[in-house]
Amino acid sequence: MQKKSKYLSRWSGNYSKAAMVYVLILSIILLAFYNISVINPVWFLITICIVSGYFMALYFLNKSWQYTTHQEFKRRLFWSSFVFRFLASFLLIAIAHLTWDQFHYVGAVDARSYHREAIEVSVYLRSFDFPGAFFSAFSNTFQIDNTGPPLLIGSIYAIFGVNYYLATVVLAFISSFGVYYLYKTASLIWGERIARTAGIMYMFFPFSLFFSVVLLKEGIIVFLVICINYILTRFIKGLKLNSKHIGALILCLTCLIFFRTAILVVCFLVVVFTFLIKTVKGEVIKPILIGSSVLLLFGSLYSFLGDQEFVMARIQSFENVGRQQLAARGLDFSLSIKNIASIILLPFALIIAVITPFPGFVEVGTRFDTGHDHNYYFIAGSVIWNILAYFSLVGIWYTIKNKFIENLPILAFTIGYLMVLILTFLITRDRFAFVAMPLLLIFASVGVYKNKNNLYFHLYLTLLIVATIIWNYLRLGARGFM
Repeated sequence: MQKKSKYLSRWSGNYSKAAMVYVLILSIILLAFYNISVINPVWFLITICIVSGYFMALYFLNKSWQYTTHQEFKRRLFWSSFVFRFLASFLLIAIAHLTWDQFHYVGAVDARSYHREAIEVSVYLRSFDFPGAFFSAFSNTFQIDNTGPPLLIGSIYAIFGVNYYLATVVLAFISSFGVYYLYKTASLIWGERIARTAGIMYMFFPFSLFFSVVLLKEGIIVFLVICINYILTRFIKGLKLNSKHIGALILCLTCLIFFRTAILVVCFLVVVFTFLIKTVKGEVIKPILIGSSVLLLFGSLYSFLGDQEFVMARIQSFENVGRQQLAARGLDFSLSIKNIASIILLPFALIIAVITPFPGFVEVGTRFDTGHDHNYYFIAGSVIWNILAYFSLVGIWYTIKNKFIENLPILAFTIGYLMVLILTFLITRDRFAFVAMPLLLIFASVGVYKNKNNLYFHLYLTLLIVATIIWNYLRLGARGFM
């Protein structure tokens, strides 16, 4: 008889049942309240199936994998992550072919551009003309943080040939390492039980499956962010950083130059903050030596590769972007770090930023005259995230109380990035909000183990229904449908 494992899961069947009942009640209320304004009933059915399937699988896998050994769990986590992403890629491409006879999902404006640019880049790479490849990627938008996707995808095309599906498989493989290192990060801080729950949550999280295999920035950005936080967590825990860790940290920071400037700035500040905290704790020589080496080498690469004026312009445009996003939704206020009232309201804004985005269940028109809009792919993921956000908030509370120092890199990045989303009002955009979700899932797994009163969870779900109804009302009103 197999000895019972010490890694017993705390994700109960009651949580899964509550989540499934929630999505069913939410769907019925929205159908009754908005009637003909809601999206096609098929998408309601798809949403209910995905959400129910996710929470059923979450309970089943947490329960059945709790007896596996440490090594066996790591193998299962990685290869299951890859299989889920492989199947997601096939499904998205199949739907794209059926709906508008392309292999890009509906509304994939950026993905199509990156694919086209990557083909041009691959021509230069096959002839080993690396400067030509870079300037080919740069010349399409003249923005340094848009060169990453065509360079990466172009490298895949140069090696394996121009094959869109194969490129998504390679991206799925890279993303599977992100799942693995998320689990490793959680394990360093909280131990095996909580780490396993976090890994399983992220393994087949719908947003993760989607952004891991489409030709967009977010899948790679999340992988880089997870790797950076894993290395910083090792350092804050007092574990040895060898040359591979330092090299990987510099490489990840450098890669962010070519993908998204705002996240590069946040990660850079988190790195500096982590080394300063380590110095304050009493370890002076090692943090200064390692920190100086990382900052010096990264600074040299940044000076050589980066466009400093462009980066500064991006940073200064945050508040302008926020006003534009608000104006587009018919709102006439904005959060500003210069406003005292905004500072007072900041904790509430951060809580809202954790919970959002809310799902868009109402029909507001499609951009490409197709049977469905690209935002419909995100509905199920948003519903699932809204539910898990409760446990993230509980987990953050207990983290601050009990293990603040060990979680400093993750907390610093999460709060820093959520601040960017708040100031730019991008908390309503799924692809931008997703970047913060993987690390927040670590807190969600903590919340699962620390949650003591299910009454609060059920009350939260009730309030969530009200918030979702209001959000969809605002979406209709902003587009003149109410």
